Amino acid sequence: MVFRDIFLEKPRTAFSIHFDNDKYSRSYYPGARVPQQGNLVFDNVRVLYDAPADFLQIRTPVNVVNLVNCSFRNNRIAFLSNKAMTDYLKTRINMTGCVFGKAGKMQLVVNSVPNKMIQLKTANSVELADDFSAVVVPGGGSIAVESDLSGLKK
Repeated sequence: MVFRDIFLEKPRTAFSIHFDNDKYSRSYYPGARVPQQGNLVFDNVRVLYDAPADFLQIRTPVNVVNLVNCSFRNNRIAFLSNKAMTDYLKTRINMTGCVFGKAGKMQLVVNSVPNKMIQLKTANSVELADDFSAVVVPGGGSIAVESDLSGLKK
């Protein structure tokens, strides 16, 4: 699945990857093999507002998310539980050629799924503010980072 050349003008969650799990619908039956979304590409997606809002909310197993030439301001990737499954599997996030326009600290990846493993790689990033600093919040899981971003690079 490829999302290309999208310009986001209004503050809101831009993309949500989720399963339904309520009294009216269920996307995943407990005990069944865990379904996994895969190989999602966000190419040239640009956030045009300054208000904090999630760029991506993930409530399902996803193997790979590729963000290429995207532009962020105060937008994070949030992993959330829908409490329907016990294993959300490992997710790899690759960010290449992305522009970060927020001054100060920015939560880039925030996890609230217990035992969730996330691998984050960034390359060829552009930071517009001199005091920009990216932060990851592993929550009850782990986030392995290979990054060229201030705050994350070693």
